[in-house]
Amino acid sequence: MTTVQMCDLCIGEGHAAALVAVGRCWECKRGFCDSHRARDYNTRYTDWCKGCQAAKASREKAKVVAERAQREEEIRRIRECMETLGERGLVPRKREVHGWKKKRFGKGYRPGAYETRIEPDEPAWPIGDVKWDYLYGDGPPHERVSSNPSGITRKLKIVLMSGPNDALKLAGFHREEGNDLARDDVRLQVLKALERLVSDLGA
Repeated sequence: MTTVQMCDLCIGEGHAAALVAVGRCWECKRGFCDSHRARDYNTRYTDWCKGCQAAKASREKAKVVAERAQREEEIRRIRECMETLGERGLVPRKREVHGWKKKRFGKGYRPGAYETRIEPDEPAWPIGDVKWDYLYGDGPPHERVSSNPSGITRKLKIVLMSGPNDALKLAGFHREEGNDLARDDVRLQVLKALERLVSDLGA
């Protein structure tokens, strides 16, 4: 005589009449009925139960919340280091500005007279070498990525310590994402550099 497999989840929930199982979960090994079958949009799983699907979703949500909290804590510590340092450790920076030369007399610009001048830029705390990528250019990405001395400004922007920033972006980022602390490795590098600076300066 063949024994009919009943839904273990129905039994566990205390239903008086458990439904017949239509599958067995690969994760918890329990039999489940169609109402306890895991579903995802238009997918009806044949070997996964709703309970294990909900548990996985809960774990993933908890992981995201924990990672966000860790990022916020690291950024808070970065800001704290900046407040402690004040003006100490900031390195002056310069940038190249390209444009047409102005007329010596009158308004407007002199056509054909293009110039490059050096202007002061926002100072930054050095954080060591960071990988940057060229915004333009062909060839494999590994040939276009380079490590350059970089720093962080008070506005939490990662910048090159020398040279123009407009032709480069942080490696692994699209231009619209900007140069911020979204990358975990860069954020940790910034935090370690600032904490070391605080320690070295006795702040």
